[in-house]
Amino acid sequence: MINIPLSCPTKSGEITVFSITPLYCLVTDADQIDFGDELIVTRFSEGLVAFLGNDDDFMRRVHLYKPQGLLWERKGVSFDEGELLIQEVIRIRACARELHENIWVGQREEAPKIRSLADSLRLTLRSFQLYKQGRLVVGDSLFYVPAVMEVIVRCSEMHPDYLIAEHYRPLYEFNSTEVRNFISFRLRFLKASLKTIEYPEIELALNKYCEETARHGDPIGLMTALECLLVPEEEGIKFKLSQRVANLLGTDAKARKELFKKVGSFYNLRSKIVHGAQVRAKDFEVQQQLDELREITRKVILSVVALAAHSGMGPELPALLNDMCFDDDVRRTTQEKTSSLLR
Repeated sequence: MINIPLSCPTKSGEITVFSITPLYCLVTDADQIDFGDELIVTRFSEGLVAFLGNDDDFMRRVHLYKPQGLLWERKGVSFDEGELLIQEVIRIRACARELHENIWVGQREEAPKIRSLADSLRLTLRSFQLYKQGRLVVGDSLFYVPAVMEVIVRCSEMHPDYLIAEHYRPLYEFNSTEVRNFISFRLRFLKASLKTIEYPEIELALNKYCEETARHGDPIGLMTALECLLVPEEEGIKFKLSQRVANLLGTDAKARKELFKKVGSFYNLRSKIVHGAQVRAKDFEVQQQLDELREITRKVILSVVALAAHSGMGPELPALLNDMCFDDDVRRTTQEKTSSLLR
């Protein structure tokens, strides 16, 4: 029995704002997974959103492009903030009607209260996407205050092609037994994110990883994420990138050697695509391994976030990555630091 608390009691002086986000490519063992009072994941059922009415834009969208799951989040805001929020929604909906659009993707200055809610939800979505291997495709979110207002907001970096969403691979599997581990990971990731928000390299890498919706993978975006994190230099990029990924993630000499070769192959593929060179048979073989590139990128992002949260980002990071090539003790202690976010 799925129980969505749309009429939860609120604290004195607060109103409740719900967000509902469609999740595609999700595989789970439970109809409902609770992460506490404020966060729930359910299997999709039109009955769960029937309260919106058949004429609702969000309802029509999930009816046409059925997700596998829904993420529900509940936030309490003060009455004063709620009043400002409702005023923002009124302005947004008026502008949307003029533009014949029903999704808000605007800037903080236009609607700071909604943008704040969207940014908070974006961190939650990123936590899921980075928590484990697989590709969780995220649709546009509905923010909803019962009997008062609703607005559809793009809270993820994704622009999914809903017509092929069911063909995205690999699937993202999340089971009810993982709740405790995920909550722990989410708290550590949010804490680290607050310390690294000032670094544009990390934000760019996160955007490239979390927006990735090419049907078979996007080597350009994923390689860009790796380069901006690990290679600030302008020369010797392929060698430095391959070497630094290998030393950051490789647990032994064999693993490092394999990673060095794989990253070099992905870099060659990316370069051919960018420069319009002919893609040969062996390149198609590399394209079939883009799931591995996605997983390498996920682990590198989390590793760099952990290191940056510990000691910042700057010229010291490339120097540290270089030292790892020659000093086993440096490599071991660095990987111990990065393990705080890896699983």
